[in-house]
Parts: sequence; C-alpha cells; structure tokens
Amino acid sequence: MSEADNIAPFLAQFPGPVTVRASRRTGLALLAGWLMLVSWAAVSKPSREDLALLITTITFLVPLIAIALLLPNMTYLKLDATGFFVKRLIGVSHFAWSDVSDFAAVMLLGKTMVCFSCRKDSGQNGIWKALSPDGRRALYEAYGLSSYDLACLLAAWQARALKR
Repeated sequence: MSEADNIAPFLAQFPGPVTVRASRRTGLALLAGWLMLVSWAAVSKPSREDLALLITTITFLVPLIAIALLLPNMTYLKLDATGFFVKRLIGVSHFAWSDVSDFAAVMLLGKTMVCFSCRKDSGQNGIWKALSPDGRRALYEAYGLSSYDLACLLAAWQARALKR
C-alpha cells in the first residue's frame, strides 16, 4: 500500500475537522511490561531500595499511565482548516498551519517520530522539543499511521489549508 493510499481517506475529509485516535499499542505494551515486572518481583528477591522503587512503579505509575492510554479521547490528533490539535494525557496543544513547517519522520530516542518546525513557542511540548536533535517539535505518537505517512498527511493537509 502506498503512502497516498494510506493518507487519502483523511485528505478526502478536508477541511475537516478530522480526529485521528492514538494507537492502543502503547498502553497494551505498558500493561504487558507491568505484568512482567510483577512476575519478576514475585519470583526474585530484590534489595530494599529496588523493592521500594518496584512497589511504587508497580502499584501506581505504570497501571495508571497504561489505563489512561487505553481510554478513548485521552490522546488524539485533530486536523482542521486552521491547524492541528494534539491531545496528550496532560494538556492540549494547538498549532496553526501558518506557524508550522518542515514535517519529517526523524529517528529520535530509538523511535521514529514526526518532527516539525514551529515559529511560535507556546511553551508546551517542552520535553519533546528539548529531545529533538535540532530543537524542533516532535509528535511521539503516529496515530495508527507510519511516522512517514503522518508527516506526509500533515504536510498535505497544511498545503491545502494554506491555499484556501
């Protein structure tokens, strides 16, 4: 299947709004990792320091994040004629099409993500901006598409929006 085939259903809905939901893969992977950690802690004898960290992680952090990622509407990307919204577990960021450029799939921290330049710094998305190799913004979720397809979708949607 070509890139055009993957993004054509989304582009057909221009000017939107179109909401693309995040994949449940991350939440399921976290839950699987959590189960492995619980199993390891049950059969091994960790030190006191490791045990305190394990209890905190096992009991609270991992399951909460995983369950939150599995809930509908917790993370999504919404495209419309004015720009795109990125909803994460905490907060929503809005980027106007006139303020963004250079969408590209980039390897970042061992994962391919969509990076882009943004003229206005809203102070949001700070950690992903800081981790990007060239200071650009990064989308850590590909919303069921490949990172390359998502970058192409964003660039194509932007081109259509700016022609209006």
